[in-house]
Amino acid sequence: MRLQSAKRAWTDVHSAFFLAPCWDGLSMPAASGRCLHCPFCRQPGFIKRLDEPEYVGGVLMRWSCRHCGELVRHPLMLKRRGSITATDSRGAQAGAGDLRIVDGLQAGRVLAVIEALPEHCYAWGRWVYTDGEPRERDNWEAVISLWLMHGLDAAKAPQPEGRGEWLLEQRMLAMVLSDTRQREMNGTALYTRADIARELGVDRRHLDMRYKWGRRHRAVVEALAGLIADALEPVQAVVDEMRAAERAA
Repeated sequence: MRLQSAKRAWTDVHSAFFLAPCWDGLSMPAASGRCLHCPFCRQPGFIKRLDEPEYVGGVLMRWSCRHCGELVRHPLMLKRRGSITATDSRGAQAGAGDLRIVDGLQAGRVLAVIEALPEHCYAWGRWVYTDGEPRERDNWEAVISLWLMHGLDAAKAPQPEGRGEWLLEQRMLAMVLSDTRQREMNGTALYTRADIARELGVDRRHLDMRYKWGRRHRAVVEALAGLIADALEPVQAVVDEMRAAERAA
């Protein structure tokens, strides 16, 4: 599957690296600026040391970001978990020609793409492809669920009638969401169409497009398919660029 590399990139970056304030940036060589990230736009490689530091609200700003234009007190640096700074260490190749993100500069490029994603795409990637604390996972799931509900409200399909049908749709949405996450994580299914129909209290044939529940169900499935693509394809693009550079080196 082409997007498998993007899934691995999400996992590698968030399992091995994190962004932390760079307190000793002034003692770093100028070339190390490419390893620094802006705390506002999160982009790497645009941080520049100011020749003349400026005071903003009584705070001395020694850096600026050439990407977003903000003045910065302390830039961020990508670090390995375990307190090893992620700078220029070389990456390694995973099996089947897949690029494993273990290089700090590679991880910085991937992280910049991830941080620039829309909120619901970022939430999907973190909820499905990375680890997180229970509270974080709950927040990511809530963002995705709210986005899906807004999408369903705008869908060109018959709307639920009354509180009873609305509650049934919430159950369907939760089942499809959990099932899609499970399939993305390990390729196994949690629920079948028969399970969903049973939860809705209808015959399985009512999930055909001829019926209201079928059209509502299809809207959820198609929305999630688009969400997966939107969360993975930008990451895949930068992974493809890095893979091409590795082969050319």
